[in-house]
Amino acid sequence: PPATPTTLVKNSPPSPAPPESPPENEAAFKIEIKGDGKTLWRSKTLQAGNLAPYKVDLKGVNKIELLTHPTNDGSASDWALWLAPTLESK
Repeated sequence: PPATPTTLVKNSPPSPAPPESPPENEAAFKIEIKGDGKTLWRSKTLQAGNLAPYKVDLKGVNKIELLTHPTNDGSASDWALWLAPTLESK
């Protein structure tokens, strides 16, 4: 039988030099990708300037959520930029 198409979402981070290490008081956060309400991927704890490459299989998923979560340091300044998320169909 023919192969079943698979949809993937992935990011393509830019290639400039990484920023200097963030100061100790920089906000910490995690990012998560959900599909139809289920966690498909979750990052480690990140701080300003961190990149978190991801590749997620979205086969059969109808709704995608890109979320930012606070860590134990609170939610002050916890936000994320999703750099060039791309949907591919195979």
